[in-house]
Amino acid sequence: MVGGKTSDRVNCKGQLALKERGVRRLSRIVRSQRNQTLAQITTQLNQGASRTVSKRTVQRSLHLMDFGSRKPTRVPLLNARHRAARLAWAREHREWTLEDCKRVAWSDESRFRLLHADGRLRKGRQAHEAIDPACQVGTVQCHGGSIMVWGVFSWQLLGSLVLVPTSLNAIRT
Repeated sequence: MVGGKTSDRVNCKGQLALKERGVRRLSRIVRSQRNQTLAQITTQLNQGASRTVSKRTVQRSLHLMDFGSRKPTRVPLLNARHRAARLAWAREHREWTLEDCKRVAWSDESRFRLLHADGRLRKGRQAHEAIDPACQVGTVQCHGGSIMVWGVFSWQLLGSLVLVPTSLNAIRT
């Protein structure tokens, strides 16, 4: 040990097998199909390459690029009409102050599944890509084995959670 160092070598890590061009190609491969396994990504990267790389090299490169196997962000499935209505509402209320928001009671109904039979789903993405549609999985309300609840809250108070026997839309009509 000389001068607090265990080695005089400048870079003990060695060189990465993937150069800048290979890293860009790897990024394109992962972004094009985010559900791929490490083996599938490695196979696709090595197709047509002059120099093949191992799965471990690909794994290290993905880690350095901040790609990881993360749960996709769960968002409601919205069609173009839903998105347009949300945008119109946001534009209409753009000038609201905090005092305006304090005078509103917010309510919603939601269905909760009692039996969760979904398998584990992972997406290859970087941390900042959570809201990218390619990194999300849509959620839909399932039928059977669920309960419907309704709740309300405002700035001043929190209402009770009410068990609803049927959809509130059926009661309104």
